[in-house]
Amino acid sequence: MDIALTISNRQISPAVVNLFQFESGTTTLNFTLDSYMYGEVDLRNYTAYAVTSINGSVDMTELVATYDASKDKLTLSWDVKEYTLLEAGAILYQIVFKESTASGIPEEGENTGVFYSYKAVIINRESIDPDNEISAKYPTILKQWLDRMNAMADLYDAGVVYMNYGESIPAADRLAGRLYFQYTDSSNTRGQFEDDKGNILSDLAVVHNIGDETIAGTKTFTMSPKVPTPAVGDDSTKTATTAWVNAKAKDYVKSVNGSTPDENGNVQVADAESANKDGKGNVIADTYLPLAGGTLTGKVTGTDLNLSGNIYGVSDDGRIIIGSGTSWSKGGHLALSGKGYSDNGGGFNLVATDGTTRREFIGKLDGGLSWNGEAIVRLVAEQKPTSSNGCTWYRKYSDGWVEQGGTIDVTRGNFNVNLPIEMASTDYTVVVTRNSGASATSQIDIWRKTANDTTTTFCVYITGDSTGVIYHVCGMAA
Repeated sequence: MDIALTISNRQISPAVVNLFQFESGTTTLNFTLDSYMYGEVDLRNYTAYAVTSINGSVDMTELVATYDASKDKLTLSWDVKEYTLLEAGAILYQIVFKESTASGIPEEGENTGVFYSYKAVIINRESIDPDNEISAKYPTILKQWLDRMNAMADLYDAGVVYMNYGESIPAADRLAGRLYFQYTDSSNTRGQFEDDKGNILSDLAVVHNIGDETIAGTKTFTMSPKVPTPAVGDDSTKTATTAWVNAKAKDYVKSVNGSTPDENGNVQVADAESANKDGKGNVIADTYLPLAGGTLTGKVTGTDLNLSGNIYGVSDDGRIIIGSGTSWSKGGHLALSGKGYSDNGGGFNLVATDGTTRREFIGKLDGGLSWNGEAIVRLVAEQKPTSSNGCTWYRKYSDGWVEQGGTIDVTRGNFNVNLPIEMASTDYTVVVTRNSGASATSQIDIWRKTANDTTTTFCVYITGDSTGVIYHVCGMAA
């Protein structure tokens, strides 16, 4: 359960927590601190405790503190159990940070703490068991639950008592009619059943998870059992898995092109050693492609070709042609070139033709596109004017041509204007006009000083008062 602890006001939220017994994980409380600094005190350098008050007694439990550097967060974890859970009803608690002594024991006294939260409440819901015990006394930890079941042995004569490896219960202390299970290895994976006298009972009715055993009778499984897959050639009484059946089926097909089948009506297509043979061992012609691999020569003729995979060329220096005509010049086709092909390597050619008229769309590896030999110019980059970029804009095209412009806030005198896109040379066109002036009748001259131009700037001279100029530049980009 996740709980927030605000350091600045020392509040715990939620202030009331219900612990529901025998439900997984409900007895662990995780506190996330909004800050690990309490004034000038770094709480990471101190030990956190959960302090509870039960029947006038104070219990202090050290909490597990974890600092996550990536989130800069300190969390505390409290596994609520044992003494705290002995009380049913409402229990007051608070989170305290204290400085520990060299022995690790927290210092005593109210003034040894550096931080105290406001008090909050834990509620252990009370319910009465058949033995009149309060269930809140027994937390969700499985071992504690088993201990509780074993502790009730003097009231009930049903169930199984489990004894860990090395543990023993004398026959005099065993309850009549009770079944006991003794683990016989330290990992608690194997064991034996014993009666109330300590006699070892037969486990023939038990299937163990290791060792060889024989199972008698018919067994019905509600789920699919898994067994090892035998080799494809295995002819024993081992269980045939679906993987074995699929692998075995690939070696056989029904009635292949009139060849001699075996007594089961099957013909073996591929022999693991050499040539293809039928079910009687007679060699048949290599006229069939295997399920994987193989080389197809000649044309494939049919009405439909449905493929679920990809089509690849056999080499990087070849090309694949998909056409609708009977030859290269008799209909539209698509040519896909390998990266090492001599003509347009790595590109594609889409051709429309009737054998006389030809139209071709070509895509090259460098991104260039052309239609009937003419390059297709396309926009490759642009910036629109906004207040954040100073109202500068540009459009750059695939053939290198660029148009750019913007506004410059100037008054009078010489000014260098920085271009958003560098030009290939100073041979570019500049158009400059006034944005606004001192008055509607004021005379302002704007000159471009071409001698001062570079590929990234151009110079203008303004003779009168003005609040800015608007410029437009076009030419070949660098």
